[in-house]
Amino acid sequence: MTDTDARLTAALQADAPAERDAIFRLNVLMRLERARFRRRVVSILALALAAAALVATNAQVINAWMAMDVWRCFATRR
Repeated sequence: MTDTDARLTAALQADAPAERDAIFRLNVLMRLERARFRRRVVSILALALAAAALVATNAQVINAWMAMDVWRCFATRR
């Protein structure tokens, strides 16, 4: 190894990151948790949208049920 190679190797190794970089690990964990949070929010919003669509399509039946007119809930339209 020449003197130039030795100096270059020493210079590159002088700024080497720590073996266990706590900030890097924390950033990775935060990124994973954000991705998990986004997936949960999307799934909850999809469930809420499906529930809203179900309620909207069955609004007349729900209204009749809330009015305690049990026979109207099961009656067929003419």
